[in-house]
Amino acid sequence: MKNPKNLTLKQKKFLESQGLNADEFLIIAAPVDYYKFFHVLSGKEVVIRR
Repeated sequence: MKNPKNLTLKQKKFLESQGLNADEFLIIAAPVDYYKFFHVLSGKEVVIRR
């Protein structure tokens, strides 16, 4: 796994629009069609289509 990074404001707003708490996530990858997040509390990778 690559090193997770802090979220940008756009990514935080995207997570909140999906009903998730942005404070619990870090970003791993952001290709054109999806985001790959790292959930800090569970230690799992989460992929969400844009």
